[in-house]
Amino acid sequence: MKKGLLLSALLMLTLLLAACGESGVITEDDWESISTDISSKEIINRIGEPSSETTNRNQISGDLEGYSSILNNFDSEKLDTEKIVVATLLEALSEKKNVKKMSYKIKSDNEEDKEVDVYLLNDSSVLIK
Repeated sequence: MKKGLLLSALLMLTLLLAACGESGVITEDDWESISTDISSKEIINRIGEPSSETTNRNQISGDLEGYSSILNNFDSEKLDTEKIVVATLLEALSEKKNVKKMSYKIKSDNEEDKEVDVYLLNDSSVLIK
């Protein structure tokens, strides 16, 4: 009987804790604290677990190719570095190097939550969008 009550209490506590925090939901300040050249572990230590992450080459490649198409529509020196980084990631994917995408949602009181991504090459952040 005691074991059953203890298990029930632990289950309820687990469910309560899971409901308290949504994984991958961060603030704008959290997002601003992320920079390039940091590891996935450091990102998680700073802002928590992502809402999703993937190493699926086809998915990442498709996302980056779409982003590259958007970037190529603009002729701006500000975007040149970003274009180079996207091209580097696409090349790394074709060479079967380790590329990972971590996604987060920025919680906003005034507008819809915004999804943001960190791309890592060999576990070092290289693109934040």
